[in-house]
Amino acid sequence: MKLIKSILNNIGKEFKYLVYSYALLLIFTAVLALSVWNLYLQMKQAENNYQEYLHSRAEYEKQGMDIEKALHAPSDVQKQENGNGSEIEFVDNVLKYDYDNVSKALTIMRANRILTQTLEWLSFFFFPLIFTIYGLYVATYDFKYKTYRIKAVQTAWYHLLLAKQLTVYLSILAVVVVTLALSYPVGLFFYRRISGNIPIHDFHLNVPMEHHVLWQFLLSLFICFLFSTLGFCAGVVFQRFSAPAILFVVYHFLIPFLGKYDLRNMVAVLGHKVFSFYGNFQLVKPVAVPVPLAIVLPIVFVIVCTLAAYGIAMKQSKYVKGHF
Repeated sequence: MKLIKSILNNIGKEFKYLVYSYALLLIFTAVLALSVWNLYLQMKQAENNYQEYLHSRAEYEKQGMDIEKALHAPSDVQKQENGNGSEIEFVDNVLKYDYDNVSKALTIMRANRILTQTLEWLSFFFFPLIFTIYGLYVATYDFKYKTYRIKAVQTAWYHLLLAKQLTVYLSILAVVVVTLALSYPVGLFFYRRISGNIPIHDFHLNVPMEHHVLWQFLLSLFICFLFSTLGFCAGVVFQRFSAPAILFVVYHFLIPFLGKYDLRNMVAVLGHKVFSFYGNFQLVKPVAVPVPLAIVLPIVFVIVCTLAAYGIAMKQSKYVKGHF
């Protein structure tokens, strides 16, 4: 009971600092801005697709082609690799192709797709980077400001570390939930706005909901917790922010997947099992890994990293003796 009370007390203090330092507000603002940006881009994509459809329809009418026949005919798309590695699409029924693109863009903007599109956009590129850096920051700001000495006098070192780690997880949960809650009405606003410019009932395309949004939400949290733990443990071990942060940015942006057991590859495997990627973000195709293994190995990684970080912290006199 005393342990729980001590940890809860320290969690409260960590949250208070994150609020007063505007760190939590900065994280939330960045995540929400990225979400709104994605929803806006979806609206603009639907508008652009509609203009392309109108252009193709005008061309078909100009050439005296049967519009209804073209819209009911299939659209065969063949892709051919260009000399520079890019792909060129050859479409035999441009009108139907443009019609399907409008229908698809409108479908993913509907109310039942807003949360899915938000999670799909954020979870595989932005969340890993943002929350790795966030975990690193929470673990190191007391080293930077020389405040561990004061805190070590007030509580045991492992109470403090555990409180920090739990604060990271709880604040991530709050940021994700609030972002989704605010993104939903924004998505509805954009959909209603575009419905005034496009006759949405003229476009029909069945894009199935292949996965429940609850599983998508849980996977997104799993990704956030995974990478934030990586950042937090690195902060505990190295007691510095800048160097590990630079390494994480390089790993995230510049280094390709380091084999099938790279965390990013296993996350991609799980992502393709839970998301369909019909929107703006297309997740890279991963190297095949059995799904149970792609779940278990990251969990083992989180546990091992945490135990290793706590073990190193216990051996460091700065944690145990309070000589900061």
